Amino acid sequence: MIPRLTPDDVLAFLLQVESGAVVLTAEKEPQLVYAGHVRYLASNGWLVTLFNDCGEFDYLDSIDIGGEEVFAYDEVTVDSPLFAYHPSDAVAWERWRIPGHMHFKCRQCSVEIRPPGWGSGETLCVGCGGKAELPRLPCVACGRDTVSGAKLVDGVCEVCQFEQQVQQLKKEGPCQ
Repeated sequence: MIPRLTPDDVLAFLLQVESGAVVLTAEKEPQLVYAGHVRYLASNGWLVTLFNDCGEFDYLDSIDIGGEEVFAYDEVTVDSPLFAYHPSDAVAWERWRIPGHMHFKCRQCSVEIRPPGWGSGETLCVGCGGKAELPRLPCVACGRDTVSGAKLVDGVCEVCQFEQQVQQLKKEGPCQ
């Protein structure tokens, strides 16, 4: 039986991730899990799960070593420094590939991207090989040309549809 990790052990691990001493490899593109659990295999052999809330690092949910859970977030008390841990935006992107609240980035060059690339499950910008090529019908909201196969709703492109959704979410408040 592997002993449970203390909050101090977990903070030490997080600092190793921040410094690059421990490297994480996501099981699935983190940006495609807009709100939910993202699992990573750490270079030290640990299986790490975090909760991604609307594209933002929310909390480290669990750590498994050798198939055995050795840390769970629900064990952390509010007075623990681990409870308040949030990496900087740069660290969240560079180490965890979490782009920031309601943002999406090209996984290759880090430029900010917006749908249709993200909406189609693509996380590359056009310059890095993403799916946006031939101009087609102009959007009635912004006047930009749409791409081949774009989904127009009442003549509004996916980018404007997304921006309208973001504005609505901002009016409604933070993600629940």
